[in-house]
Amino acid sequence: MNIEVFRKIYADWHQSGQSVRAYTRSIGIKEDKFYYWQKRLKDMEKNKVVKSGSFIKMPPSDCHSGKGQSSAMAAKTPALCELVYPNGVMVRITSDLSLEGLRQLINLSR
Repeated sequence: MNIEVFRKIYADWHQSGQSVRAYTRSIGIKEDKFYYWQKRLKDMEKNKVVKSGSFIKMPPSDCHSGKGQSSAMAAKTPALCELVYPNGVMVRITSDLSLEGLRQLINLSR
């Protein structure tokens, strides 16, 4: 088996609604093999997000710089929360961030 084959198996399992035990029995693979490949898949996905440096596009109304402020001025705006990633990228969440903008940030971190 390889990761691409397991991606298909994982998607099928997810859509089946079955427990891992029932699903693996129905397709004839061992449950521990399923969990092994599931961990590899999740590790690869986590590393992919970190390596790609994924960002989400924020509408100008959700960005301080889009309101005519320089990054230095934006840094002086009190943040409700700051997220600092291992690569040094900092996301500052201020009170004027829209609910949709916050929802996008949360979905990105999943």
